[in-house]
Amino acid sequence: MKIKIVPFLFLLISLNGFAQNDHLEPVDGYFDMYNYRYEYYGNIRSILFNGLSESPEVRYFVLPSFETEYVLQVERGRDTKNQVIVKRAKQSIWYTKDKSTIEVETWKNSLSQKDVDLIKQLYHNAIMKTQFVGHNTSGADGTRFYFSVNNLGLNTGQTWSPSGDTKMGKLTQISEKLMEEVKSTTFAGLSTSLRSQIKELTAALFL
Repeated sequence: MKIKIVPFLFLLISLNGFAQNDHLEPVDGYFDMYNYRYEYYGNIRSILFNGLSESPEVRYFVLPSFETEYVLQVERGRDTKNQVIVKRAKQSIWYTKDKSTIEVETWKNSLSQKDVDLIKQLYHNAIMKTQFVGHNTSGADGTRFYFSVNNLGLNTGQTWSPSGDTKMGKLTQISEKLMEEVKSTTFAGLSTSLRSQIKELTAALFL
């Protein structure tokens, strides 16, 4: 009987752990970082975030293991329309020794207030479910995703290489699709299919 119970318990614990991980995790604080990460993030701010608002409505920031870093940011306009900006380093900020040689590609488009509110509500619902986990979910290979929303100051959650069929996997997929739509020269607002995906996941994250 014990031989049959042990595999079942192992499976139950594994599934439970996986379910608990289908949410964003908190980001490290200033005093929690190793020196090399603090230096790396400083380079990202000075190179990739250069010219971006420090108070965006939402921010989607990605650190791949073997590709270049990139960020999408929605900024609320005052005299002008809301703006969505995508910036991607042409060379890896992590691997390039001479940081002064790194070039950054930039795409910009305007975004309606209705679309801004949709994206912001999605990120808000995801970030409000941020939880600590009891074990390390990082790895040597993979991608770290950061999601920020402005609620009287930026709130940020992160996830590492989520499975595509999870809520966090869908959150990254929607953000990637948003980025691709924004980069299009014919962009005139969120596509109908993307709006539907955003609304569906927003509702799922609210539960």
